[in-house]
Amino acid sequence: MSKGRLLVGGSDREIRDTQGLLLGALGWGLAATVLLAGACATILAWRAQRRIHALATTLSAVSRGQIASRVPLSGSDDDIDHVAEQINRTLGHLQSLIENVNQASSDIAHDLKKPMGRLRQRLDLARREAKSVDEYQQAVESTLGEIDSIVETFEAILRITQIEAGASKSRFKTLDLGAVLREVAEVYEAVVEDAGDTMKCELDLARPAAVRGDKELLVQLFANLVENSIRHCPRQTTIRLGLSESRNGLLAVVSDTGPGIPAGEREKVFRRLYRLERARSTPGSGLGLSLVAAVADLHDATVELADNGPGLRVTVRFPKALD
Repeated sequence: MSKGRLLVGGSDREIRDTQGLLLGALGWGLAATVLLAGACATILAWRAQRRIHALATTLSAVSRGQIASRVPLSGSDDDIDHVAEQINRTLGHLQSLIENVNQASSDIAHDLKKPMGRLRQRLDLARREAKSVDEYQQAVESTLGEIDSIVETFEAILRITQIEAGASKSRFKTLDLGAVLREVAEVYEAVVEDAGDTMKCELDLARPAAVRGDKELLVQLFANLVENSIRHCPRQTTIRLGLSESRNGLLAVVSDTGPGIPAGEREKVFRRLYRLERARSTPGSGLGLSLVAAVADLHDATVELADNGPGLRVTVRFPKALD
């Protein structure tokens, strides 16, 4: 037997080729991933920049007085959309306040022409025709009454403006809405009887009706509704105060059996100084329902006017106080 060595050789080309192929594929895949990521980042950055530009454009338009401008929404419900919704709500509230101020200024200028004209006429008449101290005294008293009415109008407008500004929310606390209605009914019971009307207080609740609010403002809200019924309804009208509970909150109702308000006028009566044609001969400034709407809005409540068959039915929907 011979002794020796056996050498066996083999080629690793296939392994190197496979390795090269894998490394090449990995390199191309990595390059494609980087390019795709870069493209996606560019697109996302471009979209975000475009939407931020839309925000800036809208705010710039508002700063130039185009208060009706709104930020467009993409519909993706992302953080930028949420910010845009908040901005749009703020702009909507701001537009409403500005429109109210403009409308109030126009209404004040229009409605004060008549009382100011009457003042001048009475003073001029007293100057030309009064021949005794008594006649002068009567003219002065009549003029003072007219001035008091104008002052009351301005005070009511100022009160509404303060309420709409939300300054009174610092006085909010949890209170019983039923107790508020009972207090209003007790205060106005004698007034209603003197006017030849009837008042009924119907509280359909077995437990306290808790709401968050300002008691003084809520009393004023319901007092204004009762006074409107007394002022604008004929004698022998029945005025009802009611309170019930719904699935979403509390329903406070003030209704009467008077002439009511035509359906086409129900939105207009909430405007400051607006009065129905038939009500222009009765005392009042046309601010009662404007105050009601302002107080209700401050308390996150809504006011609805409906036909009471006959008469007017005013429903104020309050959210329940959180425990």
